[in-house]
Amino acid sequence: MTVLRIFPIALLAAATMLHGQSVEQILTATKTNIDTYAVMRHVSPPSRLTETRWQVSGIHGCSVELKQSIHREEPDSLLSNGAVLGLSEDRILTWTFDLSVLRPQSVLAEIAGGPHVSILGQADAFHLKTDVVSRTVRRDGSVASTNSWSTPGTSGNLWIYFDSPDGDNKQLVKRVQADLQSAVSQCVTLAKRH
Repeated sequence: MTVLRIFPIALLAAATMLHGQSVEQILTATKTNIDTYAVMRHVSPPSRLTETRWQVSGIHGCSVELKQSIHREEPDSLLSNGAVLGLSEDRILTWTFDLSVLRPQSVLAEIAGGPHVSILGQADAFHLKTDVVSRTVRRDGSVASTNSWSTPGTSGNLWIYFDSPDGDNKQLVKRVQADLQSAVSQCVTLAKRH
């Protein structure tokens, strides 16, 4: 019963902390949580490793730039001229978006499929640029070949996963959700005034 009494008090304290803060102050706290804890790791047999990290690289009023870095290793996954080679790939997605075109209720904290924040927008709410460097790697670790390319695009949705061993990921997604909802609300209000 004590937990039920403390929970509303904690929510009120969180709301009080957010009240009076500027969008950039709220986003700075959100940036710290994303930069520190937003990571997703996936290992699948045989020895395939993928790691994704998110980092807020820019905050300019209600505009945000977010980098999503994906590193993938697949040793011994290719056969070329009788030699067994591996694949190493680095992919960087640079997302840019304006919070004023979103709705507060479109920012969701979800646990199913791993703790993550979903930000749902219109078809082109998120502008992105994808930069990829793909390397074919010999067993000794030397690079046999490298390919790179870059493509622009847009998306209506963005997901940020929290799978850090250093934090309470379920609480982190709720905190990031509350902060982003508050920032979106303020940005929408500011856009209506102008």
